[in-house]
Amino acid sequence: MSDDGTAYHYTTMHSALSIVESGRLLATMPEPNERAVLWFSRHPYFEPTAIKPRTDEAGELHWLTLAEARLAGGGLVRFGYPVDKLLSWLELLGAADIHPDRACELLLAGMRCGASSGDWMGSLAAIPVWECTVEVFNDCGRWEPADYFSAVTEGVWDCRNRPEFEREWRLLAVRCARSAVHTLTDPRSRRVLDVAERYAKGQASEAELDEARKAACDAACDAPHGPSAWAALLAFDVAADHAWSIAWAAIKNVAWLAGVLAADGSADEKFYAAWSAAINEGLHEMGVAIASAKARIGSEVAA
Repeated sequence: MSDDGTAYHYTTMHSALSIVESGRLLATMPEPNERAVLWFSRHPYFEPTAIKPRTDEAGELHWLTLAEARLAGGGLVRFGYPVDKLLSWLELLGAADIHPDRACELLLAGMRCGASSGDWMGSLAAIPVWECTVEVFNDCGRWEPADYFSAVTEGVWDCRNRPEFEREWRLLAVRCARSAVHTLTDPRSRRVLDVAERYAKGQASEAELDEARKAACDAACDAPHGPSAWAALLAFDVAADHAWSIAWAAIKNVAWLAGVLAADGSADEKFYAAWSAAINEGLHEMGVAIASAKARIGSEVAA
């Protein structure tokens, strides 16, 4: 049990990216007639029930080790939240209307994987990400602060859909796509990046952007199957509407492409290492984009 007054929501990197994108930790879907619960644990290292079993080739349930779970999920992340703002397991039984039979099922499932219900805590309400600490599980088997996550979570929810941030989001998407430019063999895919950048800076018209996007779509359709096609789709996306969405998609897609190119059909470890490094870089760049946009808006207001 953690003795620092913090409980943790343990999850994979894949899920953490969706959480940060939404801006909130959300409760899981409840059983019929129950209220949804957002689960936390006071376990100081990792909550055993957070690792879901897999079915092996023989059809038997196999509990993943921590290393296997980290590899399968693209990394491990935990969101910390004050214990005194959460409900204990016993309090949740009544507050969430958990049926006694269901409670027994949860207890038995926890016992099978070595969990303790004394560590379990939860909330019936969604929790904003920026109210949490965020840590990642490093290569040495220790939890360390995820500074790049913190930079994003502090500002992303507030500014993701604000029109004045459209410029930075699109430029971020272009920068991400350009990191994969060596895989873009079609000039139409390269051109759309230039047009999208000029459009974000007010130097190209919407009609020009639309024309470049249509040409990039044709290039993506013509691209050979594999990394080239993935990169062509990435380039095509930078000219789409909703700049926030394309920026976030660009970060994830570039990371996936980096992993595929690094692994080259071989070990998963190579894919994970490249994917994780690209995600970290993308989140750092998003934090930089947020700071840049706020500085630009501040200078415009002062002027």
